[in-house]
Amino acid sequence: MLPFQLPKSFLLVIRAVSLISGLSSTLDPKFNIWNAVEPYAAGLLRDERGGVIQSLAREAVDTVGIVARLPRRLDGLVTRLEDGEIEVETPRLELRLRRLERTANRMVSAILFVGLLFAGVLLRAADPVFGTVLMAASALPLLHAVFAGLIGGRGPR
Repeated sequence: MLPFQLPKSFLLVIRAVSLISGLSSTLDPKFNIWNAVEPYAAGLLRDERGGVIQSLAREAVDTVGIVARLPRRLDGLVTRLEDGEIEVETPRLELRLRRLERTANRMVSAILFVGLLFAGVLLRAADPVFGTVLMAASALPLLHAVFAGLIGGRGPR
């Protein structure tokens, strides 16, 4: 991309002026088109300069107004935040957090299952009744770890 671009209409005006300049110098070699265009161009520049200055003045007034109102608006925003009047809803984040909590609960259940099962296996040699009870009790965390995702529902993705 070039460092600057000219509007198409501007390029057409330059082409038209160069054609007229060539035609007029062919008809009258003493005629200089730039002397004829100069008063008109100077008037356009004066009008354009005034419009630019007015536009800049309007922008400056608007900016000063915004800056003047900003502290009051920020104070109101902070007050509403402190009073708890502003709520931020993040449904996707909440959904992911619920999924993460369910996964963590299932992992805890799986760890409990493994712990109870190993404890039951190790204790069964010394105390067959207590070891069998621990192995049977390990079924509850196993069921939770396996079926909690199906019972709890997956929700929308």
